[in-house]
Amino acid sequence: MNKFEQYKQLKEELLGTISEMVNTKKCICCDKEISLLMPEIKSTHPLKQEQSMWGNGIVNKISGGYGSDYDLCEFYFGICDECITNKIRSGHLEDIRDIKTNLRNIGYEGGML
Repeated sequence: MNKFEQYKQLKEELLGTISEMVNTKKCICCDKEISLLMPEIKSTHPLKQEQSMWGNGIVNKISGGYGSDYDLCEFYFGICDECITNKIRSGHLEDIRDIKTNLRNIGYEGGML
């Protein structure tokens, strides 16, 4: 086996090991499982989980800001599509598209206020 083939094999083994660190998430509201759409691809980096394709929900990163007990901490969480819909209806989540529409409707085009 030449050096390139050794490198390629080592890279595949390492990527597989790293990808195993990313697993199914549970919805933060109802505990429903949110799974990777194609886990066999093994391309999900543990620190970039929000960039992967997740079925039946969203996996994203949140971080605590100044004033929180969790200031400077980051967490991954999942929320299923059904709970997203329910939380939008109850007013607990805001769709950014709606905010942008409202801003356009009042004539705001961006920039400092």
